Amino acid sequence: MAKKLIMLIYGNGLKINIKFFMSKFKYSIVVILYCLFNHTLSQNIMSTETRSLISDIKPFIKNKTNNINIPKEISEKYALYNNNNVTYASGLIKINKKTFNPELLIKEGVILNSSFANLISVRIPINKIETLYSIPGIVYIELGRKIAPDLYNTLIDIKADSVHYGFNLPKSYTGKGVIIGITDWGFDYSHPVFYDSSLTNLRISRVWDQYRKAGPPPTGFNYGTEIIGQTALLAAAHDTFNIYGNHTHGTHVAGIAAGNGGGTKYVGVAPEAELVFVSLLVDEASVMDAYIYLFNYAKSTQKRLVVNMSWGLYHMGTLDGTSLLSSLLDSLSIEGVVFVSSAGNNGDVKFHIKKNFLNI
Repeated sequence: MAKKLIMLIYGNGLKINIKFFMSKFKYSIVVILYCLFNHTLSQNIMSTETRSLISDIKPFIKNKTNNINIPKEISEKYALYNNNNVTYASGLIKINKKTFNPELLIKEGVILNSSFANLISVRIPINKIETLYSIPGIVYIELGRKIAPDLYNTLIDIKADSVHYGFNLPKSYTGKGVIIGITDWGFDYSHPVFYDSSLTNLRISRVWDQYRKAGPPPTGFNYGTEIIGQTALLAAAHDTFNIYGNHTHGTHVAGIAAGNGGGTKYVGVAPEAELVFVSLLVDEASVMDAYIYLFNYAKSTQKRLVVNMSWGLYHMGTLDGTSLLSSLLDSLSIEGVVFVSSAGNNGDVKFHIKKNFLNI
């Protein structure tokens, strides 16, 4: 009989014949089932994140209207904003346009922002969130968390953390004793992620800025400027602004490859590696010179060399691996150099599509 009751409630919504049920069941059972139905209804119109927010803030909004003091760990977790001593939760609501009256939200102090189709962007006073249960026309509410950097999870995804700890390996590996040569543009030599764990010793040992005309160039080359040592690098501060303007891409890439976190948890794949930067001129000869420069230095130190190329440039020779530059990569690979190249930087440019046309 209880199963039949629940089916009738769900089938007919709130149109419950109370007299019928009172004649069949005790009043207490009807009240319990009615409350369960209302609770289920309210839960169904709120996302999981919204319910989590309500649960977390409930102890702090009890019997309070304004000047609610929300702990930092909660205010940083959710999209909460303070305006004129009122704390708002930011989010989206889905409405039924036929039954929804925006004035009912405004009456509760809700700020309505943009709208499109059946969605509205809102900011809701946190002590009024649960009142939205009773407003007609609200179909669903999403009050989300703040977007925050989760890049440290990348190390877990690619199992680099296991390598750092030496899991199932002879020892741990963090890049120590390896040179990573970053060939790119837009380097900040003073960035804290390029120091060691003590944040006192710079792990960039030298750079070759092929754009910089002040000199001197590296030994064996006749252009650009080589800068060696922490004092000189910090004095120079960054590479020359070039055809890419005031760029930061090289710093970004080097941080992923070998950043030590700068005192945060966001470390790179090889946080103890030695770094050498080359700011590239955009032509095949300059690229070859960069590779040879890096190779000669690594050979002089008897360290392994990894060369990173996150360029997104595909106009250097043929794309089938037979270009002269590709043959150079093959030769240096035989000597033990590891090359890492980006793939996909050009978005939807269809340069990989090939077709053979037969003569008919």
